[in-house]
Amino acid sequence: VGGIVLRTTNGTTWTMLQADLAATLYDVEFSSCGASRCIWTVGTNGAIVYASYANSGDIPNWATQNSGTTATLRDISRAPDTSNLRIAGSGVILLTSNYGTTWSQIQDGAMTQTFQSLGIFSGGIYTVGSSGVIYRGTQGVSSWTWATETSGTSQQLNSVAVQSIPILTAWAVGGAGTIVRYDETAPTAPTNLTKTTADTDNTPTFTWSASSDDISGTIGSGG
Repeated sequence: VGGIVLRTTNGTTWTMLQADLAATLYDVEFSSCGASRCIWTVGTNGAIVYASYANSGDIPNWATQNSGTTATLRDISRAPDTSNLRIAGSGVILLTSNYGTTWSQIQDGAMTQTFQSLGIFSGGIYTVGSSGVIYRGTQGVSSWTWATETSGTSQQLNSVAVQSIPILTAWAVGGAGTIVRYDETAPTAPTNLTKTTADTDNTPTFTWSASSDDISGTIGSGG
């Protein structure tokens, strides 16, 4: 906070790595990137500050990345095992597919709220923020599609966590003790059909048990 970056390797002793950053910093992402360890931190005035180092005792060299915005950035997350990162902030959602060498805005024009947090799932993003707003973004071939979802609250939502397995589930928390949850509905068998594969199968197999003929087939999910 206030431009300070600290590190610990044991949870007891903390070392100051940076104390002269101009921005107030709100979130940090730390993970391996190839043979190095990489850190991204985000904050006010569109600040993205990045460093990488090879060994645990190394002192990182910090550099700024160009976010293309002066909006306050509040949350950063990396898609597992990829070079893709996402950032949520005041009216902006940012994306990179090259560890932050270039960043692009992917929100649509209606998304003017302050976003406090985002969660990544396969092929998409949930982002939450002011006045109970929840957006679900789905990545297409060349663009993103965004849809608002009903949270049932007007409280500011401050954080969201997403899990894709066994079904897509999202939890969001916010003001006045607010906790909301979304569960994606698993496929179910139509009437008179017996399901013979798991609910999580995207192309479940059913047996038509009510027919005099023993007919089996695969029904696609439509997506």
